[in-house]
Amino acid sequence: MESRNSDGDSAEPRVGLSAEAQTFTAKNQDMYLHHLGLLAASVVRALSQDEQIALSLDREAFVLFQDGPETSADVKTFSPLDEFRTVPLVMGILEGLYPAAIEEQRHLTALEDVFEHLTTFGTKFQLSTRAAMDNVLTLLSNKYQPKGPERSTKRLAFQKTVLDKFRWLLTTEVNPIVDGIWQIRAFCSIVRYIAGDVARFQGNPAENELLRAVCEETPQSDLYGAHMASYLGLLASPKQCLSPENHAIRKRLSDQWIYHQAVQPYLKQCFLNPPAASALADDEKDLEQGGDEMSSSTQQQQQTSPRLPVNRAVATVCILQHLRYEHYAADTPVIVRVLVSKMDTLYCGPELEAGFRVLFAIMEDEPTALKEHLGGFVRFAIGRQVQDFQQAYTHLKAGTRDHALDQSRKLCLFFLSRLPSMYDAALLLPHRQPLLKPLSLACGDPMRELRRLALDTRRAWEALN
Repeated sequence: MESRNSDGDSAEPRVGLSAEAQTFTAKNQDMYLHHLGLLAASVVRALSQDEQIALSLDREAFVLFQDGPETSADVKTFSPLDEFRTVPLVMGILEGLYPAAIEEQRHLTALEDVFEHLTTFGTKFQLSTRAAMDNVLTLLSNKYQPKGPERSTKRLAFQKTVLDKFRWLLTTEVNPIVDGIWQIRAFCSIVRYIAGDVARFQGNPAENELLRAVCEETPQSDLYGAHMASYLGLLASPKQCLSPENHAIRKRLSDQWIYHQAVQPYLKQCFLNPPAASALADDEKDLEQGGDEMSSSTQQQQQTSPRLPVNRAVATVCILQHLRYEHYAADTPVIVRVLVSKMDTLYCGPELEAGFRVLFAIMEDEPTALKEHLGGFVRFAIGRQVQDFQQAYTHLKAGTRDHALDQSRKLCLFFLSRLPSMYDAALLLPHRQPLLKPLSLACGDPMRELRRLALDTRRAWEALN
């Protein structure tokens, strides 16, 4: 590391990579910075809160212990030199700090700074650097505890900034020539900010307006709902920066609280239908006869995106996959209905894997909940397996391979393989005959592991009597 003047601002020294480090490949730079950041975190977290305050580590996190003039807490925090390459080191130090060891104004300035960089189009940094900045945003959000009578006001003011940026993102057009997924990355950063904040949730509804708006409006977006819904799972996904060893503030019931705020209120939306033509016609007739307004139900249907049920189902399973079964056990019948009706709409990849994780969790803890819907799940699994099997051979002929297809076939076969040992033969026998031929074809899968799994599955089903 070395201290240099940033372009156009000779009075403000910044920290960047040394000349020697700049000769490394990007991959080696990432490894070097990542390991240095881990080392810094392990050293800092071992210090007591008083020691961290005495050493002014909140300031040193941004200047990286380089000599230079004292800076006030409200100056820009992250060095833009070398495309923000030193952020992983900043992250390592901040991870190990106690919340009270970060000066309040510096904390707020850092939050505003990193959020601006992550959600401003055209900011240049590598994806590995962006991942580090996302972690910094999450941990700063979690450890931000303004003091005094204006505590809530300060938090809400910043949340309003985040909410305005979120709603602006939903209205921006995609520019595939420049960066076709910039909005998705910016949205993920917003969700990670919320994840840090809700880990120490507040009971005051006013302080949860941002969470409510993001959970409610994202799946409804015609432009981005289908692309953003799965990333709502970041609300509950495990994060190293929020671990207890890093002095994160995490309430014991945070995961259960997330379920009741971000999933349960919206389960009914997984079953919404497009507006009924007859209902619209009736309301138009009433208007012609002097009626003042349409029925509330029809208004709601007109405002509903045609993809809302699918988007909502995707968001639901992507969050549930990170929660324990007891968090949503009371709503198991409804969640099973969501799975059986929407599994075939999940895209091959993370969405489908999330659906299977929830399905396996229910099978493990409450297998009887699936009895009434076994036929639907079996038909889906074998149908998806056959479809993916055919696509896999198309890729094989072209000399390519799709790992998402491989994982999809594996999950389908694994699900089918577990059924004979978990349910009575009487429930499964009606589905045995339609399964045997597809399972025989699966025994010729391009992957050896899947051929063995298909063979074991076929034997288990043939043994039913």
